[in-house]
Amino acid sequence: MTDAVRSLYFATRYAGSLREAVEYADMAAYSDLCSLDEAIAYALAHPGWTGAPQARDALALADENSWSPRETGLRMVWVIDAGLARPLCNRPIFDRLGRHIGTPDLLDLESGTLGEYDGSVHLERRQRARDARRDERFRDHGLETFHIFGPDMEDRSHVARRMHEARARAKWEPESQRSWTIEPPRWWRPTYTVALRRALSLDDRATLLGHRRRVA
Repeated sequence: MTDAVRSLYFATRYAGSLREAVEYADMAAYSDLCSLDEAIAYALAHPGWTGAPQARDALALADENSWSPRETGLRMVWVIDAGLARPLCNRPIFDRLGRHIGTPDLLDLESGTLGEYDGSVHLERRQRARDARRDERFRDHGLETFHIFGPDMEDRSHVARRMHEARARAKWEPESQRSWTIEPPRWWRPTYTVALRRALSLDDRATLLGHRRRVA
């Protein structure tokens, strides 16, 4: 028997690649098995173990609010292949009246660029209609969205190029001129860290986190 932090350190040390190791870290945090602070503290306490450098690199790239391995893979293309600054993961966006516009997979806060990984669930007719309406809301607020599908990920250089193109099309509005914000209204319960999710009651977890299970 072992605990989650030790198990994650083992998985990230022996993963076949850095990207795979980041997926392990992201999904451990997604399930609230351990926070990144806990994982990093354990890694720093055991620096000489086999594979420790890869584990440390993975934890430095990991995020506590990725909702699927595919989203993590998309973020790794953004950071590693496109060479762009880390985006925010699944951060809710609101208008200036506090109304929820949408929650994109990736958000480049500086440029106003959004990245979406569309798995098979997004091909269903009703989901496609919901996605289209959400894209309209994003456009209404000057946000630039790009969509990536599973087969696209077979050519990461092509995906990286599309990311740069989307970012070049973005408005790059200063914060004072934006009609959108990531600052939540007072009634909103943020859930983008392990600590915030662990603080939820069981009923609140079912209500606030149930949508994450539908991501694909």
